[in-house]
Amino acid sequence: MHEYTWRLAITGYACALRISADHPNIRRTFLFMSGLHLALLAVLVWINPFNAVAIFIVPMVISFVMTCRHTYDHHAGCSETNEYAASNNITHRWYNILTGNLGYHTAHHLRPGLHWSKLPGFHARIADKIPADSFRGPGLPMSLLPTGPKKA
Repeated sequence: MHEYTWRLAITGYACALRISADHPNIRRTFLFMSGLHLALLAVLVWINPFNAVAIFIVPMVISFVMTCRHTYDHHAGCSETNEYAASNNITHRWYNILTGNLGYHTAHHLRPGLHWSKLPGFHARIADKIPADSFRGPGLPMSLLPTGPKKA
């Protein structure tokens, strides 16, 4: 898990750039947004280096590494041939509130451009096709939070 996380964190952007060569419109957007973010960060560093690093750069790096770590949980041991079993799903209410519906991972892979707020609805439409062993709990500390309202 740790090797996967750090390997993805270190090579992820280079891999995205390589893969995007087959998708010029997506690549153009990726390069534009990357350039825009780097330019804004450069301006912030120029204005106030300490605050830019402490308030923007460090949290961005931590968030990216945490996303890479979660990717392991969503894909480890999953099928590479069945699109409905190719990722693990976490339907825990608070997990999805706090991660922008990252737990609806099969829906995300089937419709990667779908807005995050629409993932629960799409997930509900395909849930019967997702194998039972492709659902997981959120793990600590989110497993300590309530899953949602009790049904009568």
